[in-house]
Amino acid sequence: MVFAGLPEVTAHLYAAWQLPGGFQLAGGPIWRDAYYHDMQRALKIPGYVLWSAQLRYDADSWWIRLHVENLFDKEYWIGQEPVFSASTLVLQGAGRKWQLSAGVRF
Repeated sequence: MVFAGLPEVTAHLYAAWQLPGGFQLAGGPIWRDAYYHDMQRALKIPGYVLWSAQLRYDADSWWIRLHVENLFDKEYWIGQEPVFSASTLVLQGAGRKWQLSAGVRF
């Protein structure tokens, strides 16, 4: 059974590299297959691939991380849950997002 509003196939592939000096680099693609947005299968939202990347530095008692989602600022479309929005709401996906975080171990 094919459910409207959900991609049938989603895949995430991440790789991480431990670099000298406490640095770590990670990233990879997120792929979502095209899917039908409405119960009658009249509206199909195209699939897309987004890339994410992360740079992290670990010290003795603290760490800092910079994470970027949608690294290449790709335009893509997503549909809201079709039962709630009556299959009428299609939105542009989020652009590039940056997140900087830090932590202390105790």
